[in-house]
Parts: sequence; C-alpha cells; structure tokens
Amino acid sequence: MVRRRLVTSAIRQLVESTSPPEQSESKTFEDVDLEQTGTRTESANTRALLSWSAVSIAIDELLARTQREFVCLDENLTLQGWESKARFDQLHDAIVVRGAHVRIAVHDTKSIAGRAPRILSLLRTHGHKLSILKSRVRPFPEAAMAVADRQHALFRPVLVQSRGFLYLENPVISKTYVDRFEVIWQHGGTRMFPEAFGL
Repeated sequence: MVRRRLVTSAIRQLVESTSPPEQSESKTFEDVDLEQTGTRTESANTRALLSWSAVSIAIDELLARTQREFVCLDENLTLQGWESKARFDQLHDAIVVRGAHVRIAVHDTKSIAGRAPRILSLLRTHGHKLSILKSRVRPFPEAAMAVADRQHALFRPVLVQSRGFLYLENPVISKTYVDRFEVIWQHGGTRMFPEAFGL
C-alpha cells in the first residue's frame, strides 16, 4: 500500500510537470523564432526544441554523450529517428563501445517492433545492456524525457508534441527526471524480447 502511494505520487508529479523546472512563467515558446532551424539557445547549455527533427538531433546528442547510462520515457518513440541507421549507430557505440546501459520505457511497443528492426537486433545481441519495457503505469505520464549519465536531459511536457528543452551539463534537472523515471521503471510492465518477433 505504501509503495503504491509513492508510485502514484511520483507519477502524478511527472504528469503535472508541464514545464521545465527553470523555465519562468514569462518565457513561452511563442518567443521563439519559428523561422530558425528548430532550436534556439536559451543559455550556454539550454536549448529549446521546436520540431521533431530537433528532438531527433537532441537524442543523438544525448546518446553521443552517454558513457554509463541512458534512460528514456516516451509514448512509442515515433517521429524521433529511432528507426534510422544513425540512431542505431549511436546506440551501438554507447552500448558496445562504451559499455553503457540503456533503458527505455514506453506506453506502446508496436512501433518499435514494426519500424525499428535495428533496435530489435541490438536487443537480441546485447539484451544485458539494452532493456525496453512496456510500462504498466496507468494513466501513462503525459510528459516525455531522456537522460544521459544524470548530467544531460531532454524534456517534452506533452507526449504528442515535439516542443521541449534540451539541458546539457545540468545534473540538478537531470536527477529530477531520472528519479521520476526510476519510479515508473520499478512499477514494472512487459519486457520486450526480440524472440517474440521471430528474431
């Protein structure tokens, strides 16, 4: 009962986190010049993300920085380049070359199975380093996040929208998101195994 209350509280906190912690109320995405390439530097280490292309680039950047651990919470990983060869190469280097652990928690695994066969092949050969979980948490959090080494983080307040922020060299914000991810991960779900898809 106590654990359930803690999980519920943590999930509620994640769902209610509709803006990044250091974003002031006076600063909105409408400030950002939409004619730019998809990002704007808010500070030396903070970047606004305004398109799925910018989100994909940011995830690649996080993976490139990953030395020990990468965690990701999302709806289904669509529109973010997870099916691409470039993303596979980033994952491969993080897991195989640098020995990092990668954990991904999603609401729906169908798109991974259908559109990202490279990830499944990596899951088959390096399942001890790569874990994908279909979370049993309901309601599923409305926000998405990815964190590298508890130092760098990506946060999107709405799952179905690309807009969000990338934080580099920010352990305070990164730890906040990792802590919320851990609660959801510990709540469990269905692990994804490539054998289920004939691989």
